[in-house]
Amino acid sequence: MAQLKDCLVDLYDHVLVFLAKAKRFYSKSGKTLESITDVNNKFQERLDRISMQEQEVKRYTDIVNTHYLKNLEGGLEALSMKEASDYQRLASLLQDLGQPINRIETQLKSIQDSLDNGNEQ
Repeated sequence: MAQLKDCLVDLYDHVLVFLAKAKRFYSKSGKTLESITDVNNKFQERLDRISMQEQEVKRYTDIVNTHYLKNLEGGLEALSMKEASDYQRLASLLQDLGQPINRIETQLKSIQDSLDNGNEQ
């Protein structure tokens, strides 16, 4: 991330230098064909540096994006594993809660059967 920041600062620096030199050139009067050709070569060099710096920024941006996506995917996988574990734990707790209810139901049914048999007699 620090490398991306440094690359962006360098790119900004190259653009500012280019703009300053272009302004200085175009603000002068008495331009000759030779001076224009010489300046165009210098401008092209500066533009090439800007282009190279843009490529460097793109490379670091891609690295940061890839790293971010891997972290995101890893987080989702960990979350999914945690959710699965939580689900199993919840299912176990519900089953444990169901056992006393089933015992009470069996006991109540037995009591009801005893009462029904007592009423029949």
